[in-house]
Amino acid sequence: MTIFNGETLLAYFPFTLVMIMLELLMTSYKSEEIEWTLKHAVSNLVVNVMWIALLFAVIMNPNIFSPEFIPYLSNLYDQSIAKTTYILNTVMGLIAFAVIVTNTIDTYTGFVNCKTSKKSDQV
Repeated sequence: MTIFNGETLLAYFPFTLVMIMLELLMTSYKSEEIEWTLKHAVSNLVVNVMWIALLFAVIMNPNIFSPEFIPYLSNLYDQSIAKTTYILNTVMGLIAFAVIVTNTIDTYTGFVNCKTSKKSDQV
């Protein structure tokens, strides 16, 4: 038995592949540049927003789990399907919240590094 619906995940594969390529490009750019520029901080923001959008598209899809997984989990823990669905939605919401917080911190750090680089150039 699989947890996730393979067909649904395959639908998101091209978008995920594009995002991985953008992330690799950002990482290579970060390794070449010693100081953060405004262009670098803005591109980091764009990549982070795109990751969040992809995450929400995946999480909001009702077909993300395979059809037999939720009844199996309900029987395993001897609870109703509605309660199991609620728990899974809560866990996915917490994961989404953690990703948003992490990406927000990363974006904020990028803009702070950009401002710090400008101040050190002026001195």
